Amino acid sequence: MNELEKLRKALAEKNERLANLDAELRSATEESKISELAAEKEKLVSERGKIEGQILELTRANALNNNGVRQVSGEVRANPIEGVTNKRSAIAFSIGLGVRGKKLSDEQQRALGVFVGTTATTFVEATATVDGVNNYGVLIPTNTLLDLLKEEGIATPVLRDVLASATNIPGMLVRPYRASRGTAVGVKEKEAGKDQKNQMSSLTLVRGELQLQVPVTDEVLNSTPIQLGSYIIDWLIADMKEDFSEEVIYGAGVPDSDGVPHIKGILADKTAAAPASGKTILDHYLGIKHGLAARYQQGIKGYVSRSVWNAITELKDENGRYLINPINQAQGLVTIDGATVEVDDTLHAGDFFVGNVAKWFFLNFLSDIKYEADREAKKRLTTYVCNVDAASAGISNAFGMGKLTA
Repeated sequence: MNELEKLRKALAEKNERLANLDAELRSATEESKISELAAEKEKLVSERGKIEGQILELTRANALNNNGVRQVSGEVRANPIEGVTNKRSAIAFSIGLGVRGKKLSDEQQRALGVFVGTTATTFVEATATVDGVNNYGVLIPTNTLLDLLKEEGIATPVLRDVLASATNIPGMLVRPYRASRGTAVGVKEKEAGKDQKNQMSSLTLVRGELQLQVPVTDEVLNSTPIQLGSYIIDWLIADMKEDFSEEVIYGAGVPDSDGVPHIKGILADKTAAAPASGKTILDHYLGIKHGLAARYQQGIKGYVSRSVWNAITELKDENGRYLINPINQAQGLVTIDGATVEVDDTLHAGDFFVGNVAKWFFLNFLSDIKYEADREAKKRLTTYVCNVDAASAGISNAFGMGKLTA
């Protein structure tokens, strides 16, 4: 393997690693990891530029002789565009060929100079075999990429548990469920047992739709060092999950003042009560949990807002000691009264609720979460649109809701 082949192999390895880095940057969420990947990418881009420069010099040395003669495939031939020294003369040459009904050969096209504007920060001259690189990357502020990647796009605890039992049945607006059942009974030898007793019921789901729009100019798309269109799609879906989570919790089930329909959320028609005089937030939480019917306490979980989470973790005993030791406790609050508790930041400040959302809240997606790009060519504007159409409702007395303060 000669020196030029070694350099080309090294360049291919750098490009492969850079492509992998871009994918890792798009999925990274921790700031330390993003900084580490960005530093590695900056170093690799610099190393790639040096290798490209070395390839350029070797290619020139191998391809040209002293008198404008080109060495190609063992043959010596005259430079195909001898004397073409600038862009104007190159264009004139190509037009002249067209007038005479001739086409540029591959070599002649390359000799005209092919330069591609990229996000690279190193300028590279065109050669007989490799495109040149316009280093437009130096004009792009890199902090834009880091700011975008710091955005988190994860499903919230409530939505995650709701999705565990959600359905995707187009047109289904009535959800049947078993309201109660009989128990297994003893049976005598040679005698038939009793038929099981099941009480069926149905719940009417309420339809609603959410939509997010992000219009982006071509100037932004053309000057961002990432595949911004693809990133915005991921960004929209992540935001949709957070916004849809709030709709799942608080959706009123009736159209708003603008006539826009809303799904019926878990806490629709519920009014949160504050703790009674002399009672702590923990007393209040346990009272609401224990106030549910026994069948609804099976598989129950608690979902609390950040302020409620903080209030519970700050509780102390009569000696002033924290009930939950805040020192060196990586998990902190995990369970209350044997049931898992999670903080959900889509809950409004001071709110909490308990219940088994996977079993007693019914969500049916009438469509998938869809995204589309609406192009307005005359304005050089692309609007990315994300929407979802769904219907939902829950068993009202299966959930209990409380509030931190009045």
